[in-house]
Formats: sequence, structure tokens, C-alpha cells
Amino acid sequence: MAKMISLDPSSMPTGQIQSVLTAGVAPRPIALVSTVSHDGKSNLAPFSFFNAVGSQPPHIVFSPARRVRDGGLKDTYHNLMQTGQCVVHMVNYAMVEQMNLASGEYDHGVNEFEKSGFTSIESDVVTAKRIKESPFHMECELRHMIQLGGNPGSGNLAICEVLRFHVSEDVYDRKHFHIKNLDHVGRNGGSYYTRSFEKSMFELEMPRREIGMGFDQLPADMLNTTRLQAKHLATLASLSKKPSLDSFTQWISASGQKKLSPKQKEKALKEKNYTALLADANQRGEFRSSQKYTWIKWALEQGCIDHAWMIWMCFERKEKP
Repeated sequence: MAKMISLDPSSMPTGQIQSVLTAGVAPRPIALVSTVSHDGKSNLAPFSFFNAVGSQPPHIVFSPARRVRDGGLKDTYHNLMQTGQCVVHMVNYAMVEQMNLASGEYDHGVNEFEKSGFTSIESDVVTAKRIKESPFHMECELRHMIQLGGNPGSGNLAICEVLRFHVSEDVYDRKHFHIKNLDHVGRNGGSYYTRSFEKSMFELEMPRREIGMGFDQLPADMLNTTRLQAKHLATLASLSKKPSLDSFTQWISASGQKKLSPKQKEKALKEKNYTALLADANQRGEFRSSQKYTWIKWALEQGCIDHAWMIWMCFERKEKP
């Protein structure tokens, strides 16, 4: 790992702090926020200091921060303080160019809906308009505005309660949320963005009922090898306990210990019958000591943690004098 550079914000110019902070804390979701002034003028602006912070009641936060250049406050801040209402929209890939256009520093009172070409539609419970093109809207009321300083670049934490959700039927069918259909866009540092399309996404189950055994319970040989990375060890350590000898015996019995014909092997691959494939490899003498971690990593790459442990136990049995 490369040497770490330590930086003290108190001795850094604001622009540098902003660059470091937004590059390191990324990707960030984008809140495309619509507000309306006390005299009925609509405003639209994106903010990437944004997240959800509670679900009962549902709350979100975003920061209409002071400008780094001159410390000025944006229309979003003024409108929120005047009316206490807003609509927060998620940004998908189809909207990024229009979102970017809406981010321009137009004069006070200019309608960014018109500038960006977004279609405004009425909200149910707040006066601010919604963006028809966004697949996810949240009508909100401001609960708290916390000023985090009066300097250029200082944040203003807007804590808002969600009063109404609006979700596209392509994304939500009232039972399941089809995350892959959102095509989210997030903000990175500088002019870089991230797109969360299907091929870039992966699933990782959180520990819930069963807590992982942890690194400290892994065999010393596993911990000391250079053939496995920390991510592999973490996956192996995610089981609540190491499989027992009984479970290993049952696995060996269930596998049938049969050699597969080429057609059977092709079928097993197609059906993801990894037990049969591993049993075939074992029977053919392909489980050699030098290949132990190669096979374990292969099983982990298929998402088969139990199989990885069974391979470990199979090699342990072979290697014991």
C-alpha cells in the first residue's frame, strides 16, 4: 500500500478542502431539489451532500451550502427558509445533462425548469413543483436548518421529513423495488460521476440473525497464506462457524463421488451444480495441494461459501499424515 499523506484542514484553503472532501467521500447520491419562493417563483438545483437518515418518520438531509467563491447563499436555502417546503428527486442517467444545466448559477428568480427543459408537474401536499422525468420524487417539509458556519463553503444542514413518495411503476410494483431499473447517477470528485447500471451492481447480504465467526476463528494456514486476499478471508469468516466433520461427510456422500462425462460436466456447469463439478475434480485427482487456494477462490467466486469450506476440509484430510 502506498504511503498515506496527512492533511490538516485548518491550514488548507477552502477550495482544496472541497476537492479532497468530495473526492474521498464518493460516490454521493444527488438530490435534485425544487423549491418555490414566497412570491411563487420556482427554483431547481442539484446537491450531492445528501442522504436518508431515518424511516419512521422518513427523513432526508441535504446541504444547500454557502458558495466557496463568495460565501453567498443559494435560492434553495432562501426558499426553504421562506416556505419550509421542497421536492427532492433522484437523478438517473437519462437526466444528467439536464441536471447539469440546472446547476448553473442563474440570476435570482430565473426558473431552472425552463432553462433545463424539465417538465414541471403539481405536487400533492407541497407547493413546490415535481419533475416529471425523474422516476423517484419525495415531497418534503423542512424540520430543521442547522448552520454549520458562516464562511465560504460552510454547510447548511436541511433536515426534511418526507410527506409523500412518488415512484415510477418501472421501479416499484408496490411489493418489490427493482433497483436495477433506477439507473442511478452519483457524484464523484471534480467533474466525475458514477452510473449504477446493472452490470456495475452486486449483492452483499448483511449479517442479520447469524453473525460471522470473524478472522480470529479462521485456521492459521488460511490467515498466513498470500494466495487469499482479505476479501476472500472475510467471505470465509462470514459463516457463523466452521462446517463440522459431519457436514463434510454428508457433502461427500451427497456428491456421489462420480466422474462426469463431458456432457454431464457441461450440464452441471449450465445448472450451476458445483457439488457435482467439485466431486468430479476430486475423483480425477485435480485437487492437488498446490491448487488448494485456487479451488477455494473459484468456489468463492461462484458465491459458494459452504463449498469453499468443504474444499478446505477435503484438502485437510488429504494433507494429514
